[in-house]
Amino acid sequence: MTQFLLACTRSRRAAALFFGMLLTLCGAVAQAATLPDYQIGAGDTLKISVFENPELATEARVSQTGQIRFPLVDLVPVAGLTVDQVEDLVGQRLKDGNFVLHPHVTVVITGYRSQQVSVLGYVAKPGQYSLEKVTRLSDLLAQVGGTLPTAADELVVQRTVGDKKGRVVIDLNRTFMDGDAERDILIQGGDVIYVPKASQIFVEGEVVHPGPARLEHGMTVSQAI
Repeated sequence: MTQFLLACTRSRRAAALFFGMLLTLCGAVAQAATLPDYQIGAGDTLKISVFENPELATEARVSQTGQIRFPLVDLVPVAGLTVDQVEDLVGQRLKDGNFVLHPHVTVVITGYRSQQVSVLGYVAKPGQYSLEKVTRLSDLLAQVGGTLPTAADELVVQRTVGDKKGRVVIDLNRTFMDGDAERDILIQGGDVIYVPKASQIFVEGEVVHPGPARLEHGMTVSQAI
């Protein structure tokens, strides 16, 4: 009977966590229109075309100095700009140089290299990921396939700003089960997300299944047995 109750408790917890993540993801989608656009950085690859000027079509990689080389206007600083801003800047350069009277410039990011994050620990697909858009923690967890059953209920985000390093501990239960959207933070290039293993307890003596067991939040002695 005790095992049945423990199984039910875990099932309710899993269901609540799933629906909490679903609600958070829906909220993130609703807020997407108000989030800032992706900022181009060194290593990104841009494909640029000018309407009715096929000879100007260019695919360029952003240099370590944050610039690209474009026909007629030479070097263009693009690091830190959005796609729309690069389109305006290249168009203005072409117009100012009297190369194209009314330039209509289109920019597409074909390679994302400047903003990468590392996801380590007890997740389905650990590794390094490129941020191709504005990404929240829930987006990144979905991208890596979620946490493993043996993962803890919290994770650590390590972030470097300038020469200073900091870390933030995120409680997944409060973030997704309780709908604490403020903890569903925006992920930045260079972040390291680590998901540790869940704490364990050891049950010994005259019980059906002695040995290690996952320590659930708020677990009682009777539930552990």
